[in-house]
Amino acid sequence: MCNLRLCLTSLYSQIRLSGGANAYEGRVEVFRSGTWGTVCADDWRIESAMVVCRQLKLGYAAHAVTQNYFGHTNLRVIMSGVQCHVDEISIFNCQRDHWENVTCSRSNKLAGVICSKGKLRI
Repeated sequence: MCNLRLCLTSLYSQIRLSGGANAYEGRVEVFRSGTWGTVCADDWRIESAMVVCRQLKLGYAAHAVTQNYFGHTNLRVIMSGVQCHVDEISIFNCQRDHWENVTCSRSNKLAGVICSKGKLRI
């Protein structure tokens, strides 16, 4: 459940995957305040990747990838410290650093996902 501000944020925000070999994988990029940017991989875990894959209607996350796995980009990092719970409806509802206080490790790791079309097997 999200409060009104968080629900509206997720409704009017966009997310995409770039740099992958197909539509089910790539570097996570978000649209905020009229510009696209990347997500820092500091604190990036499978729970956050699950939220991204579900938000994009791409099944479940097979892998949460880091260390520029899908290559570099000229986009600036605009989201960092992302820590999602598996049941979040949007990456924009997850705990994260403030937009104005984006930090990323010196290795400039960018977050990515590899989603799976199939159903999650436990």
